[in-house]
Amino acid sequence: GVQFVVRGEAQQVVRSVGGWLNYTLDVTEGVFLLPRGISFATRLYNGVSPAPLLLARPGDRIRLRLRNRLGPDVASPNDGKGNGLRQANTTNLHLHGIYADAVSDDTFTRVSPGQEKLYEYLLHPQTGSSLLFYHPHADGSTWVQMY
Repeated sequence: GVQFVVRGEAQQVVRSVGGWLNYTLDVTEGVFLLPRGISFATRLYNGVSPAPLLLARPGDRIRLRLRNRLGPDVASPNDGKGNGLRQANTTNLHLHGIYADAVSDDTFTRVSPGQEKLYEYLLHPQTGSSLLFYHPHADGSTWVQMY
């Protein structure tokens, strides 16, 4: 079912333990409620907005399981074409602020509804890294999933 999220809820914090941050992100749909009766459909990680805050240290390993719990994709006039909305319920995960190669941070991966993908990263122990922002990056649906 669709979850209703009110802006201003406390953010969940997840910390690495013993050099590992193991966590599952479930992508679901929700309705974001704003003051004055304003609302909009959005995507949520683990049913909350803002998404959980992930904290790890240099040298830690990160293992994120992304599970797509969204409903089936609905055909769009833009399917198979260049720009425009398409496959709004297909997703993936992209990181900003981490030193990862294109294999680990593959923005072309597609995680369809009902599927999951395991992402694994090493926070470089000498240079350190900052995971400043994570978000979906599936071409054709990024903008509808981020807001």
